[in-house]
Amino acid sequence: MASNIHALAAAGKPAADPQWRAQELLLMSEVMRLVGKSLAPEVVLREMLHLMSELLGLNRGRVVLADFVGDIALEGLAERKPAGRATQPWAPASAIRYAYGLTHTEMARGRYGAGEGITGRVLATAQPIIVQDIDAESQFLCRAVERAQLPPDIVAFIALPIEVSGAMGREVIGVLACHRIRRRDRQLADDVAILKILATLAGQLLQLQALVLEKTRALQAKNQLLTRALETAAARYGSRASAATSLSSRSTARRFPTRCLNPSSSATSAARSRARRRRAPAGSSRPTGARFFSTRSAKCRWRCRPSCYAPCRKAPPFDWAASAK
Repeated sequence: MASNIHALAAAGKPAADPQWRAQELLLMSEVMRLVGKSLAPEVVLREMLHLMSELLGLNRGRVVLADFVGDIALEGLAERKPAGRATQPWAPASAIRYAYGLTHTEMARGRYGAGEGITGRVLATAQPIIVQDIDAESQFLCRAVERAQLPPDIVAFIALPIEVSGAMGREVIGVLACHRIRRRDRQLADDVAILKILATLAGQLLQLQALVLEKTRALQAKNQLLTRALETAAARYGSRASAATSLSSRSTARRFPTRCLNPSSSATSAARSRARRRRAPAGSSRPTGARFFSTRSAKCRWRCRPSCYAPCRKAPPFDWAASAK
């Protein structure tokens, strides 16, 4: 029959082996190191279950999460409504999300209805359950892992609730469970104590990632609103801004009509200006000659820009220096 963990903790037990204490410290240090590197549950929780099996002999560990938690990204945890589920007589259905030592087929079989089996009872009552012998427990389903796949020795099963802080207080969102060979040199109470710590850590990790995802979605929504506002403003005022830019460029060209952007044209114009000053009669500000005519009303022959009115000659080049001799 399943027994409560509080009765086990009250019983006296000998001092723990220092070797097991070292293994527990190594397990906790490795798990905390992983938490410092990543908050992804698929990374931290799977490695935690792996270390439980390798260091402490807690085999086939699994993390069972309620269906309302959502997928691996925990999209449903941040948006949960505890008040709506408080009226249900049993906890919701659940499934194995993370495991070590289980095949994909065994994980797929690990689905439990409301209050079904040992896992469903832990999820419904929020109380840890220890099965001393799975063969003697009628409520143990052997659904995920068949009994033929387990060792022939007496196998125990430990299941502890995973809780998070919600609007309605502490709320159970999953179960941390594993198999354990009953006859071994390590005390069962020590395994239960370390599992309680790991279950608390798993709950905090899941809740922290859910909060991070909620903040990320809020920021993405704000960025989308700002992007749409900028696109709307650009579509509304874009034509007016283009017209204003065009008028400004035309005004600048009319204010500075004698500036040509072509370097060869500027050099030629400078040479012609000096030649005209040498040929101009006294008291005249403009040179004379049959080949000279005003170019302010004509387009620039160099075509620097559409509105360029620089004094560039449209006629073929004329040797002003030769004519001045």
